[in-house]
Amino acid sequence: MRIAIIGCGAIANIRHAPAVAADPNAELYAVCDPVQKNADALAEKYQTKAVYDIDDILKDEAVDAVIICTPERFHCANVVAALQAGKDVLCEKPLAMSVEEGKQI
Repeated sequence: MRIAIIGCGAIANIRHAPAVAADPNAELYAVCDPVQKNADALAEKYQTKAVYDIDDILKDEAVDAVIICTPERFHCANVVAALQAGKDVLCEKPLAMSVEEGKQI
């Protein structure tokens, strides 16, 4: 399974990237962050590609699943976009900032 991590902050660095890299059934296919230095640093650490726009990840047919590690206020929009793009999604908590966002997802 080819996985892309969206959001290259602390939780991606501490928890998700190491877990994906350690899984023999998964490939850390790409990391994505609009802050280029964050994406570049995580990509270099795990020898994968850095992407700076979530739309590029979601359009990439090679990506099977995404892990959403963005700030909470972006979770709803990112999860909905990923699901609409046909990606499997794992989202860091909280999934949504309100009941309405949860229903939208």
